[in-house]
Amino acid sequence: MIKESSSTKFLLLCSLVVIPFSLGAQQAKPREEKLPEKDAQELKTGQLGGVRFTNHLGMKFVLLDSEAPLFSIWETRVADFKAFLSVSGRRSKQTYFKQRGDHPVVNVSWEDAIAFCSWLTKKELESGRLPKGCRYRLPTSDEWSMAVGMAPVSDDPLRELSVDSSASGYPWGKEWPPPKGAGNYHPELAVDDFAVTSPVGSFAPNRYGLFDLGGNVWEWCQDQYGNSVDFRVLRGASWRMRTAGDLLRGFIIGNVTSLRLETYGFRVVLELPRDKRGAALKGLQSKSGGPKKKN
Repeated sequence: MIKESSSTKFLLLCSLVVIPFSLGAQQAKPREEKLPEKDAQELKTGQLGGVRFTNHLGMKFVLLDSEAPLFSIWETRVADFKAFLSVSGRRSKQTYFKQRGDHPVVNVSWEDAIAFCSWLTKKELESGRLPKGCRYRLPTSDEWSMAVGMAPVSDDPLRELSVDSSASGYPWGKEWPPPKGAGNYHPELAVDDFAVTSPVGSFAPNRYGLFDLGGNVWEWCQDQYGNSVDFRVLRGASWRMRTAGDLLRGFIIGNVTSLRLETYGFRVVLELPRDKRGAALKGLQSKSGGPKKKN
Protein backbone atom coordinates (compact mmCIF):
# COMPACT_ATOMS: atom_id res chain seq x y z
CA MET A 1 0.00 0.00 0.00
CA ILE A 2 1.28 3.47 -0.83
CA LYS A 3 1.01 5.80 2.14
CA GLU A 4 0.34 9.50 1.74
CA SER A 5 3.67 11.16 2.44
CA SER A 6 6.36 13.08 0.63
CA SER A 7 9.06 10.63 1.71
CA THR A 8 7.08 7.72 0.23
CA LYS A 9 6.70 9.67 -2.99
CA PHE A 10 10.51 9.94 -3.27
CA LEU A 11 11.13 6.27 -2.59
CA LEU A 12 8.39 5.11 -4.93
CA LEU A 13 9.43 7.27 -7.87
CA CYS A 14 13.02 6.13 -7.46
CA SER A 15 11.93 2.49 -7.69
CA LEU A 16 9.74 2.79 -10.76
CA VAL A 17 10.87 2.56 -14.37
CA VAL A 18 8.77 5.20 -16.04
CA ILE A 19 7.80 4.43 -19.61
CA PRO A 20 6.31 7.41 -21.48
CA PHE A 21 3.13 6.60 -23.32
CA SER A 22 0.54 8.35 -25.42
CA LEU A 23 -3.15 7.59 -24.93
CA GLY A 24 -4.53 6.61 -28.30
CA ALA A 25 -1.45 7.78 -30.18
CA GLN A 26 -1.72 4.92 -32.66
CA GLN A 27 -5.37 5.51 -33.52
CA ALA A 28 -6.63 7.84 -36.21
CA LYS A 29 -8.89 10.54 -34.79
CA PRO A 30 -12.36 10.86 -36.29
CA ARG A 31 -13.42 14.16 -37.78
CA GLU A 32 -14.26 16.64 -35.04
CA GLU A 33 -17.48 18.61 -35.18
CA LYS A 34 -17.30 22.26 -34.15
CA LEU A 35 -18.85 23.40 -30.92
CA PRO A 36 -21.94 25.58 -31.04
CA GLU A 37 -20.95 29.21 -31.78
CA LYS A 38 -21.91 30.40 -28.29
CA ASP A 39 -19.64 27.85 -26.61
CA ALA A 40 -16.77 28.46 -29.03
CA GLN A 41 -16.95 32.20 -28.37
CA GLU A 42 -16.91 31.72 -24.61
CA LEU A 43 -13.78 29.60 -24.92
CA LYS A 44 -12.09 32.32 -26.98
CA THR A 45 -12.95 35.09 -24.52
CA GLY A 46 -12.12 33.06 -21.41
CA GLN A 47 -15.72 32.99 -20.17
CA LEU A 48 -15.48 29.41 -19.01
CA GLY A 49 -17.51 27.48 -16.49
CA GLY A 50 -21.26 27.64 -16.13
CA VAL A 51 -23.29 24.50 -15.66
CA ARG A 52 -24.08 22.89 -19.04
CA PHE A 53 -25.71 19.70 -17.84
CA THR A 54 -27.31 18.33 -14.66
CA ASN A 55 -27.96 14.60 -14.61
CA HIS A 56 -30.74 12.67 -12.87
CA LEU A 57 -28.71 12.51 -9.62
CA GLY A 58 -28.24 16.27 -9.56
CA MET A 59 -24.55 16.06 -10.54
CA LYS A 60 -23.61 19.27 -12.38
CA PHE A 61 -21.13 19.43 -15.27
CA VAL A 62 -19.21 22.36 -16.78
CA LEU A 63 -17.30 23.00 -20.00
CA LEU A 64 -13.54 23.46 -19.60
CA ASP A 65 -12.12 23.24 -23.09
CA SER A 66 -13.14 22.73 -26.68
CA GLU A 67 -11.83 19.14 -26.61
CA ALA A 68 -11.96 18.09 -22.94
CA PRO A 69 -14.89 16.22 -21.41
CA LEU A 70 -17.38 18.02 -19.21
CA PHE A 71 -16.27 17.97 -15.56
CA SER A 72 -18.45 17.40 -12.52
CA ILE A 73 -18.19 20.51 -10.36
CA TRP A 74 -18.12 18.32 -7.24
CA GLU A 75 -16.53 15.13 -6.09
CA THR A 76 -19.03 12.27 -6.24
CA ARG A 77 -21.25 12.53 -3.17
CA VAL A 78 -22.43 9.99 -0.63
CA ALA A 79 -26.00 10.35 -1.97
CA ASP A 80 -24.88 9.76 -5.57
CA PHE A 81 -23.03 6.59 -4.68
CA LYS A 82 -25.87 5.38 -2.46
CA ALA A 83 -28.18 5.37 -5.50
CA PHE A 84 -25.71 3.08 -7.26
CA LEU A 85 -25.33 0.77 -4.25
CA SER A 86 -29.10 0.40 -3.90
CA VAL A 87 -29.43 -1.30 -7.29
CA SER A 88 -26.01 -2.84 -7.90
CA GLY A 89 -25.75 -5.18 -4.95
CA ARG A 90 -22.24 -3.85 -4.37
CA ARG A 91 -21.24 -3.48 -0.72
CA SER A 92 -19.60 -0.39 0.75
CA LYS A 93 -17.02 -0.11 3.51
CA GLN A 94 -18.25 1.93 6.47
CA THR A 95 -16.30 4.96 7.66
CA TYR A 96 -15.34 5.53 11.28
CA PHE A 97 -16.91 9.01 11.09
CA LYS A 98 -20.38 10.20 10.15
CA GLN A 99 -21.09 11.69 6.72
CA ARG A 100 -24.11 13.45 5.25
CA GLY A 101 -25.39 12.86 1.76
CA ASP A 102 -23.61 15.97 0.45
CA HIS A 103 -20.16 14.84 1.63
CA PRO A 104 -17.78 13.20 -0.87
CA VAL A 105 -18.11 9.44 -0.81
CA VAL A 106 -14.99 7.76 0.61
CA ASN A 107 -13.80 4.21 1.11
CA VAL A 108 -14.23 3.67 -2.62
CA SER A 109 -11.69 1.84 -4.75
CA TRP A 110 -10.78 2.59 -8.35
CA GLU A 111 -12.82 -0.48 -9.27
CA ASP A 112 -15.84 0.91 -7.38
CA ALA A 113 -15.52 4.21 -9.24
CA ILE A 114 -15.33 2.48 -12.64
CA ALA A 115 -18.43 0.41 -11.79
CA PHE A 116 -20.32 3.58 -10.78
CA CYS A 117 -19.46 5.27 -14.09
CA SER A 118 -20.57 2.23 -16.10
CA TRP A 119 -23.88 2.00 -14.20
CA LEU A 120 -24.59 5.72 -14.60
CA THR A 121 -23.79 5.66 -18.32
CA LYS A 122 -26.03 2.66 -18.98
CA LYS A 123 -28.91 4.07 -16.95
CA GLU A 124 -28.92 7.48 -18.62
CA LEU A 125 -28.42 6.13 -22.14
CA GLU A 126 -31.40 3.81 -21.64
CA SER A 127 -33.55 6.63 -20.26
CA GLY A 128 -32.65 8.91 -23.17
CA ARG A 129 -31.04 11.54 -20.96
CA LEU A 130 -27.61 10.99 -22.54
CA PRO A 131 -27.17 11.38 -26.30
CA LYS A 132 -25.72 8.33 -28.06
CA GLY A 133 -21.94 8.17 -27.80
CA CYS A 134 -21.68 9.98 -24.45
CA ARG A 135 -20.28 8.22 -21.41
CA TYR A 136 -19.30 8.89 -17.83
CA ARG A 137 -15.77 7.99 -16.77
CA LEU A 138 -12.89 9.05 -14.54
CA PRO A 139 -10.69 11.91 -15.77
CA THR A 140 -7.21 11.21 -17.05
CA SER A 141 -4.35 12.75 -15.10
CA ASP A 142 -3.81 15.24 -17.94
CA GLU A 143 -7.46 16.29 -17.86
CA TRP A 144 -7.26 16.68 -14.09
CA SER A 145 -4.16 18.88 -14.54
CA MET A 146 -6.09 21.10 -16.93
CA ALA A 147 -8.98 21.34 -14.46
CA VAL A 148 -6.69 22.47 -11.62
CA GLY A 149 -5.20 25.20 -13.81
CA MET A 150 -1.99 23.62 -15.05
CA ALA A 151 -0.91 23.86 -18.67
CA PRO A 152 -1.49 20.78 -20.82
CA VAL A 153 1.11 18.25 -19.73
CA SER A 154 3.20 15.57 -21.38
CA ASP A 155 2.01 12.09 -22.23
CA ASP A 156 3.77 10.74 -19.15
CA PRO A 157 1.75 11.37 -15.95
CA LEU A 158 4.82 10.54 -13.83
CA ARG A 159 7.17 13.01 -15.52
CA GLU A 160 9.63 14.90 -13.34
CA LEU A 161 7.42 17.73 -12.13
CA SER A 162 10.38 20.01 -11.38
CA VAL A 163 11.10 20.57 -15.07
CA ASP A 164 7.61 21.98 -15.70
CA SER A 165 6.92 25.33 -14.04
CA SER A 166 3.18 24.79 -14.41
CA ALA A 167 3.42 22.00 -11.83
CA SER A 168 4.56 24.41 -9.13
CA GLY A 169 2.08 26.19 -6.95
CA TYR A 170 -1.07 25.08 -5.20
CA PRO A 171 -4.77 25.00 -6.10
CA TRP A 172 -5.20 28.30 -4.22
CA GLY A 173 -2.03 30.03 -5.56
CA LYS A 174 1.70 30.12 -4.79
CA GLU A 175 1.83 31.15 -1.12
CA TRP A 176 2.60 28.85 1.80
CA PRO A 177 1.10 28.23 4.30
CA PRO A 178 -2.37 28.11 2.71
CA PRO A 179 -4.71 30.99 3.55
CA LYS A 180 -7.89 30.56 5.54
CA GLY A 181 -10.57 28.94 3.39
CA ALA A 182 -8.09 27.40 0.92
CA GLY A 183 -9.77 24.02 1.26
CA ASN A 184 -10.31 21.07 3.57
CA TYR A 185 -6.89 20.00 4.82
CA HIS A 186 -5.35 18.68 8.05
CA PRO A 187 -6.55 20.51 11.20
CA GLU A 188 -2.95 21.54 11.99
CA LEU A 189 -3.04 23.95 9.03
CA ALA A 190 -6.03 25.76 10.60
CA VAL A 191 -7.57 26.72 7.26
CA ASP A 192 -11.00 25.13 7.73
CA ASP A 193 -13.43 24.03 10.43
CA PHE A 194 -13.74 20.36 9.42
CA ALA A 195 -11.99 17.51 11.22
CA VAL A 196 -12.67 15.01 8.42
CA THR A 197 -14.60 15.37 5.13
CA SER A 198 -16.62 18.50 4.38
CA PRO A 199 -19.76 18.98 2.27
CA VAL A 200 -18.82 19.37 -1.40
CA GLY A 201 -18.70 22.99 -2.51
CA SER A 202 -17.88 24.34 0.97
CA PHE A 203 -15.03 26.48 -0.39
CA ALA A 204 -14.66 28.88 -3.31
CA PRO A 205 -14.53 27.31 -6.80
CA ASN A 206 -11.71 27.83 -9.28
CA ARG A 207 -12.03 29.76 -12.56
CA TYR A 208 -13.89 26.89 -14.19
CA GLY A 209 -16.45 26.61 -11.40
CA LEU A 210 -14.92 23.42 -9.97
CA PHE A 211 -14.82 22.77 -6.22
CA ASP A 212 -12.38 20.85 -4.00
CA LEU A 213 -9.62 20.14 -6.49
CA GLY A 214 -7.36 20.57 -3.50
CA GLY A 215 -8.17 18.73 -0.28
CA ASN A 216 -11.29 16.95 0.95
CA VAL A 217 -10.49 13.60 -0.75
CA TRP A 218 -7.90 12.16 -3.10
CA GLU A 219 -9.48 11.65 -6.53
CA TRP A 220 -8.92 8.49 -8.57
CA CYS A 221 -7.88 9.04 -12.20
CA GLN A 222 -8.10 6.74 -15.21
CA ASP A 223 -4.35 6.35 -15.73
CA GLN A 224 -2.08 3.51 -14.73
CA TYR A 225 0.58 4.54 -12.23
CA GLY A 226 3.90 3.85 -13.90
CA ASN A 227 4.08 0.48 -15.60
CA SER A 228 1.92 -1.31 -13.03
CA VAL A 229 -1.41 -2.67 -14.27
CA ASP A 230 -2.74 -2.87 -10.69
CA PHE A 231 -1.89 0.72 -9.65
CA ARG A 232 -3.80 3.86 -10.65
CA VAL A 233 -3.15 7.58 -10.26
CA LEU A 234 -4.73 9.74 -7.53
CA ARG A 235 -4.67 13.55 -7.48
CA GLY A 236 -5.64 16.45 -5.24
CA ALA A 237 -4.63 15.51 -1.65
CA SER A 238 -7.15 15.05 1.18
CA TRP A 239 -8.41 16.29 4.53
CA ARG A 240 -5.54 14.41 6.18
CA MET A 241 -2.69 16.13 4.29
CA ARG A 242 -0.55 18.95 5.74
CA THR A 243 2.95 19.13 4.20
CA ALA A 244 3.80 21.62 1.46
CA GLY A 245 5.01 19.04 -1.06
CA ASP A 246 1.92 16.87 -0.70
CA LEU A 247 -0.42 19.80 -1.40
CA LEU A 248 1.22 20.93 -4.65
CA ARG A 249 -1.28 20.84 -7.50
CA GLY A 250 1.13 18.71 -9.55
CA PHE A 251 1.68 16.10 -6.83
CA ILE A 252 0.73 12.56 -7.90
CA ILE A 253 0.40 9.34 -5.94
CA GLY A 254 -0.71 5.87 -6.94
CA ASN A 255 -2.28 2.87 -5.28
CA VAL A 256 -3.80 -0.54 -5.99
CA THR A 257 -7.15 -0.52 -7.76
CA SER A 258 -8.93 -2.51 -5.04
CA LEU A 259 -7.91 -0.32 -2.09
CA ARG A 260 -10.56 1.60 -0.10
CA LEU A 261 -9.48 4.37 2.29
CA GLU A 262 -11.30 7.12 4.21
CA THR A 263 -9.27 9.64 2.20
CA TYR A 264 -10.03 8.23 -1.28
CA GLY A 265 -12.94 9.35 -3.46
CA PHE A 266 -13.47 10.31 -7.10
CA ARG A 267 -14.81 12.89 -9.54
CA VAL A 268 -16.68 12.04 -12.73
CA VAL A 269 -16.31 13.53 -16.20
CA LEU A 270 -18.75 13.24 -19.09
CA GLU A 271 -17.15 12.39 -22.41
CA LEU A 272 -18.82 13.58 -25.62
CA PRO A 273 -18.43 11.79 -28.97
CA ARG A 274 -15.53 13.50 -30.76
CA ASP A 275 -17.21 13.50 -34.17
CA LYS A 276 -20.56 14.85 -32.89
CA ARG A 277 -19.49 17.04 -29.99
CA GLY A 278 -21.58 20.09 -30.85
CA ALA A 279 -24.79 18.12 -31.36
CA ALA A 280 -24.21 16.13 -28.17
CA LEU A 281 -23.69 19.31 -26.14
CA LYS A 282 -26.94 20.77 -27.48
CA GLY A 283 -28.72 17.53 -26.68
CA LEU A 284 -27.39 17.51 -23.12
CA GLN A 285 -28.49 21.05 -22.47
CA SER A 286 -32.00 20.29 -23.70
CA LYS A 287 -32.30 17.33 -21.29
CA SER A 288 -30.57 18.86 -18.29
CA GLY A 289 -32.28 18.61 -14.94
CA GLY A 290 -31.79 17.14 -11.48
CA PRO A 291 -33.92 14.67 -9.54
CA LYS A 292 -37.64 15.38 -9.34
CA LYS A 293 -39.01 16.50 -5.98
CA LYS A 294 -41.76 14.37 -4.49
CA ASN A 295 -45.00 16.08 -3.52
